[in-house]
Amino acid sequence: MLKYCPDKHLSSIYAMNLTKHETFRTIWKPEPVLEKLEAQVDFEFKHRGQSDHLGLGHGRYPKEHSITDRKNRILELAAETILETTTVHDMDKAMQGCFLRFEDACPFDLSWTRLIGTRNPRLISWVINASTNSVITPDLRRLWGIIPNNKCALCSGHAHLCHILSGCHVALAQGRYTWRHDSVLCTIEAPLQKHIESHNKRSPLDQNESTSMFVKEGEQKPKGQSFHRPSLLDTANDWQLQTQYTGSEQAFPVHICVTDLRPDIVVWSLSTKKCILIELTCPVEENILDARAYKTSRYNKLKSQIEDNGWTCHLRPIECGARGMVSFSVHRCFRALGFSHPQSKSLCFKLSSCVARCSFAIYRSCAVKNWTNLPLVRIGDCIPS
Repeated sequence: MLKYCPDKHLSSIYAMNLTKHETFRTIWKPEPVLEKLEAQVDFEFKHRGQSDHLGLGHGRYPKEHSITDRKNRILELAAETILETTTVHDMDKAMQGCFLRFEDACPFDLSWTRLIGTRNPRLISWVINASTNSVITPDLRRLWGIIPNNKCALCSGHAHLCHILSGCHVALAQGRYTWRHDSVLCTIEAPLQKHIESHNKRSPLDQNESTSMFVKEGEQKPKGQSFHRPSLLDTANDWQLQTQYTGSEQAFPVHICVTDLRPDIVVWSLSTKKCILIELTCPVEENILDARAYKTSRYNKLKSQIEDNGWTCHLRPIECGARGMVSFSVHRCFRALGFSHPQSKSLCFKLSSCVARCSFAIYRSCAVKNWTNLPLVRIGDCIPS
């Protein structure tokens, strides 16, 4: 406002302040920042890039920009710069910036509806604290000086949160992580089975048949005609489902391939010789991408063997974070199977609640040496809290 004020006396105040403050290095002053942002905005206006399919028109390159347009863009750029600086600064913090390092993980649902209407506030509190590694653990208690060491009560390792949730080999041998894995798998199986049964009642679509329609600008969709999102199940109506649970494992369908591997979910169609492999993992959020790469490399050989037998195989590794943050790969997998966006979002919500409940039970039992398998946690059609 001072720089572009019509009053020359007021605008001279800006020039004086700029001359005084442009030598400052440790103290933040607005005048030098404004000069840098204006230079950046001028360069952006003159050499604007293009990320859409519009031509040179549409007001993309006007000859002159008003002061209001420049002001609005400078304010947007300043907000983006401050946010980026704050994010980079927080990422260096081991605890408070932990959640910023979760790659490909959808944040836990902390909407007002869930926060106010929840019947389990302790679970919500635990998830929030777990996202910043501030849940009380032996490692944190030793950091506070309450206890002399941070040894795990089960394996004598360093008992930080990630170790308790997915890194203890004794807990793995006792079946604690397997119980959580099977609980998430149980939550997936029921809606997936229902979806496949509903799909098998429809007539299959021709592989070359168009499953979408393009509507030009200014036109309307024909009445009575609905859009259909392409899915992996479109070309058949004889899909079958096989789910692997610990203690009741089944051999991989031998008419598809002979192998010792047992993916968590196998969906196949005999008529079209198509096969879909879904492999579930429940790692800590920091290791989601590593877990996906490991599962992909492990089952790529099986996928190649299936394709060598004349089948079409689709491999879909999915991950549900141990803190309750579901990977985006889960949503993409359900959408590829033909679930609508609301259905996929609702199912991811249930999986998030399921894995958070199981991880909370594992956390609360970190000092209990004897583990008894609990009934599988299945989030049904009711809205979890």
